Amino acid sequence: MAVPKPSDRSPACSRGIRLALLLLMPLLQWACATTDPRATSLEPFDGTRTLDEYTRKSLLWQREVAGQRRAKFGDFNEISVSAAKRDSAGSITNNQVEGVDEGDIVKRIGDFVVLLRRGRLFSYSISPVESQPTAISYIDVLPTGEDMDAWYDEILVHGRTILLLGYSYETSTTLIRKFELSEAGQLSRSDSFYFVSEDYYDGENYGTRLVGSQLVFYFARALVPDAEQASKAIISGRIVDGKPVVDGPAFSREVVYQPVQHSDAPTLHTIARCPIDRPEFHCEATTILGPGADLMYVSRDAAYLWLNSSGWAYDYFLMGDRWVQRAARRYWRSGESADDLAVVYRVPLDGTRPGLVGVSGRPINQFSFNEAPNALQVIVRTTDEDPVSPAVWTIPTDMFGQKPAQLSLTHLSVLPTLTGDMHVNRFVGDLLLYDDTAEENGFLSTLMIKDLATTTPPVAEALTFAVERIEPVGKRAVVIGPDLQSGLVLVPFDLQNGVLRGAGMRLPLSVQADGRSHSFNYRSRSDGDLLGLPVIRVSADDMESGRAWWDGGPRDIHMEYLFIGSDLTIRPQGVLSSRDRRDDHCIVSCADWYGDSRPFFIGERLYALLGYELVQGHWTGGAIEEDGRADALDLLQGSQVDLRRDQGD
Repeated sequence: MAVPKPSDRSPACSRGIRLALLLLMPLLQWACATTDPRATSLEPFDGTRTLDEYTRKSLLWQREVAGQRRAKFGDFNEISVSAAKRDSAGSITNNQVEGVDEGDIVKRIGDFVVLLRRGRLFSYSISPVESQPTAISYIDVLPTGEDMDAWYDEILVHGRTILLLGYSYETSTTLIRKFELSEAGQLSRSDSFYFVSEDYYDGENYGTRLVGSQLVFYFARALVPDAEQASKAIISGRIVDGKPVVDGPAFSREVVYQPVQHSDAPTLHTIARCPIDRPEFHCEATTILGPGADLMYVSRDAAYLWLNSSGWAYDYFLMGDRWVQRAARRYWRSGESADDLAVVYRVPLDGTRPGLVGVSGRPINQFSFNEAPNALQVIVRTTDEDPVSPAVWTIPTDMFGQKPAQLSLTHLSVLPTLTGDMHVNRFVGDLLLYDDTAEENGFLSTLMIKDLATTTPPVAEALTFAVERIEPVGKRAVVIGPDLQSGLVLVPFDLQNGVLRGAGMRLPLSVQADGRSHSFNYRSRSDGDLLGLPVIRVSADDMESGRAWWDGGPRDIHMEYLFIGSDLTIRPQGVLSSRDRRDDHCIVSCADWYGDSRPFFIGERLYALLGYELVQGHWTGGAIEEDGRADALDLLQGSQVDLRRDQGD
């Protein structure tokens, strides 16, 4: 890379070079480490350096660190987090990657729809020969007599098999339960499995993927303090009579890789691959030992883990380097912050050996990732909180190797420093969209649009609202968020030939019913796109922000349908609304952490999932007309559930 003479540099260019060097400084440390005895390549634990040995030494180091902390800061009480999530024949899911189905609360199996809600599975018939949907059957996720404390969050389907993902705080296990749907739409229980782990829950991401006939799921578990358990093969088994029964090693084959990063809390990150078109449930796994913080992204060929370093030299200290041991002790005595080395791992889904690349910065969520042809693109922010400085890594797939590759400036595209903060980002074709949200005069955003195929700076589009959601709609995008007048604003952008912005529209006194990506969907046709978006209408006094939070009770949900024409005008088409206000008297998984409303389209029919109600409609081209609805709560009449009408008290 040719460096301009000082006289040729503009102030913006100088800032860009300084930022690039700042982001690359951690990589220079990687480069120096390649000739240092502390260097570690991506190698499995073996007879020379075993996981048992590493775990034992890590526990000793943790005790050493705790003693130094007490000596410097005195005794302190650890903050305890409650072991519960905080209360106060075609995919119908809006997935991030085409061909990679994500876990969700509702899935389609032929002429049936299966819903997971509040500890039960429900089935609905959506046969085209019927004029409206029909609720067919339900089954409690927990078998009779089982009282395991657990949350059940998402499902995937393959053929007529339903795979349910859950987590038990009582036993600290990830749960996978299998159910079957009969030809008549009846649900039955098949089998239950567990894996000792920490909670997989993510407020935005999903824990499971289905790629072809292969279930891919992620979980993590701390290496210490439970050293005796962690040093052994991951414990797993079946659930029999409501109790976990050890069934041997979790995986028919598992490879655990040694750490290459700093970490104060070494964590085993496991990506499991399970063919589900076989009679027996057997999984293989790749486990990476690294820091606790993580982000996962799954493409059709690989799973990616981004791990930022934390603390100082867990693994370096344990390698017997006395200089490093002294430096580590000085670090804890000084109380200085740790460095920010990061590693992104590429774990192929065919079970071949993973690779890694040394990077820096921090992505904000899984939408910060995009697997382009032969490369991984990732937008990151520097760890400096003020100002926020974003940049994009473009990492050729063939650079993922056994040692942290030393990336050059050619792999880094530095973006302008933001005036506020970045909360949302999405890749749409060759374009990257992200927000610059400032707190001045309320929360207002600027939408930044960067063409990654050129060196031109991003296009900045000032908005009159705060961006909550950026959704690709074909080659276009729609940006959604609350304004300062207590309304929800939608603005479309045509990204095919430059950046063309539509006028947008406002839904007064409305907030999104759910901020997850799956609570948005659309149908395209030649003259435009029909969008479905669940909202809640609120009073001006109650609307303090654009996000809707709920307490698990019945909600007044509305599915708004909006048409974005080829001229970028938005025209309301109609609303499908919930009607049932009955209380289900839930006793299991009673907070809708994964949402309770979804729009989806099947052929010429459109559907709005609104709590327990599945509403069917059709689009006349100018309006939405309801055809009928099915209410799954009707299936519980006469059961042990008292469905008295909710009187609102």
